[in-house]
Amino acid sequence: MTTTAGVKKTGPQKNTVFPDTMVFVLFFLSGAFALVYEVAWTRALKLEFGSTTLAVSTVLSVFMGGLAIGAHLASKRADRLSKPLFSYGIIEVFLAIYSLSTPLMFHWFLPLFGIIGTRFSENFLFISIWRLLISVILLLPATVLMGATLPVLSRFYALSKKDAGRGAGILYGVNTTGAFFGVLLAGFVLLPQLGLTLSIIITASCNLALGFWACLLSRMDKHPRQVIDKMWIEEPRKYKQSDLVVLVALALTGCAAMICEVAWTRVLTLILGASVYAFTIVLSTFLAGLGIGAWSVAFIHRISPSKARVVFYGLALSAAASVCFSSAAFRHLPPFFVKMFRMLDVQGQSGKMLWIQVSIAAIVMFIPALIMGGLFPAAVRVFVRKPQTTGKSVGILYTFNTVGAIIGSLSAGFVLIPLLGIRNTLLLAAIVECIGGSVLFMSDYRRSNVLAMTA
Repeated sequence: MTTTAGVKKTGPQKNTVFPDTMVFVLFFLSGAFALVYEVAWTRALKLEFGSTTLAVSTVLSVFMGGLAIGAHLASKRADRLSKPLFSYGIIEVFLAIYSLSTPLMFHWFLPLFGIIGTRFSENFLFISIWRLLISVILLLPATVLMGATLPVLSRFYALSKKDAGRGAGILYGVNTTGAFFGVLLAGFVLLPQLGLTLSIIITASCNLALGFWACLLSRMDKHPRQVIDKMWIEEPRKYKQSDLVVLVALALTGCAAMICEVAWTRVLTLILGASVYAFTIVLSTFLAGLGIGAWSVAFIHRISPSKARVVFYGLALSAAASVCFSSAAFRHLPPFFVKMFRMLDVQGQSGKMLWIQVSIAAIVMFIPALIMGGLFPAAVRVFVRKPQTTGKSVGILYTFNTVGAIIGSLSAGFVLIPLLGIRNTLLLAAIVECIGGSVLFMSDYRRSNVLAMTA
């Protein structure tokens, strides 16, 4: 096809062979598998480390640290990939192979931890460092691979749609929704029915098939990649002060979200109990809210960056307000639980008990998590400007968001809750959320005023 001037069009063309839904299905399953791994690995390490908050915080921090490192490394190379879907498939294959080896690695390393832990049981610092080292050895390679997937697939979507960010927001929502189903699958089906080792083996086998499927779909993809890559000459993006503001705002809101998640888990554990099912309900409710929120905001992604800043600001303030409202309901939760227990005659009926637990978790977490889920897609719309730099930009955003989450997790578990208590910790998280939204909004407001004055 040619233009009226006889010049051949070089832009992306509609692909009837490769539907977008295939990419979304891939990333949905990828999110589900990743959370099955996380729940299974955390369970395995908790058995050896103990179920203390500090031990669990160490494991989760290493997990999120690997995601941040993977996103950072992928951001440096994602936009140079001419076949990003094939690269994504290779990442998933390596992840599956490594995951298949983890039961054997646990068999080797965890007894060693038990021996050393017994000898140095009174040395808290040494035990903490040893926990961290074992967690890094076992989890870091896999989590680095997981963290690389979003920037790489964002590059693919940008190439196929010439889209500067909308696809990344949708992919984030799809992956988080998959994570929600992965938590339910691991907590209620795989681990109780099949045990730890068999659950990991089955999940890794499915993950391996997913990787090969992505590689096969890459061969079927008929988008004119080479033409697009020649047209898109790589230009290193020059980051400005306004870009740094976006990153800081997203890190602050990510930190606040994780502080809330840790505090909510502590509250709900006191009410619902410390069972595996209760923990699964809490985590899945949080992920469900994040996923639906991300989907909702990603689909209005065609708004301008300036309007996206307003959306981010509004979401941050709304999230802070909802956190305060939900914390005010804490004192009513135990009587509500007892009332529902008696009203529904739950004694011996696990199904009714499950619905009561889900209802209480939703009252506390769902609305705030739903609002928080929209912050990442809104930040993507502000930060990502050119399709040719989508992979790098999304990788940097995801890195800062995850680093903020790590800081929030560690500070909540080790410092804030022990010193301030749960209610004051949530109040501080709401303040941090407001600061994150205000930083981004005020930076745009000031710039608009300067432009108006100089016009």
